[in-house]
Amino acid sequence: MHFGFWDVHTKNRQQAILNENDEIIRLAGIKKGMVVLDAGCTQDFGKTNFANDYFDVIFGIESLCYASPKTNILKELHRILKPGGILIIADGYLKGKSNMNLFQKDIEDFKSAFALKEFVTGGEMVASLKKAGFSAIQSNSYLNRVKTVLYWLVKLGGSFFRPIYANSLALELACKGASQGFMDYLVIKAVK
Repeated sequence: MHFGFWDVHTKNRQQAILNENDEIIRLAGIKKGMVVLDAGCTQDFGKTNFANDYFDVIFGIESLCYASPKTNILKELHRILKPGGILIIADGYLKGKSNMNLFQKDIEDFKSAFALKEFVTGGEMVASLKKAGFSAIQSNSYLNRVKTVLYWLVKLGGSFFRPIYANSLALELACKGASQGFMDYLVIKAVK
């Protein structure tokens, strides 16, 4: 379930999703004729069947957080990107390790609810990108554009997601992480 990006003109979650897609397209500079891969949840992106230097752009929206270890997946994405190709990752991250002990139980519950093997900081993801061979890495927080969607989904979750308890709990923990400051939502752009 993607959160999407909210702004003052957004009326519903569908628009928020379109806002996020538009932002990814803008950041990646996607144009007609480019070969683009949505690195979603349908393939093992640590071992793909794509040729070397095949894609102009690869993006992952709330999917690469499930990759473990990160460096293996990032090396594979680097292999299948053309030289000068763009990788965009939009995902939730730990804000930092300094206050982790304070929120350790919430973080462990968050990992469990979202079925994450690991929950890394944005800095750790940037380091993994560098290790995989990426450069010109830019990382920007979009947490303020996600918070509204999170709060809206939590309200909806009280009635809609309660039968699917893990989804409801995951949303509540994401909302808590955003409000208490141990979670961030970053869009990271890197170049091969």
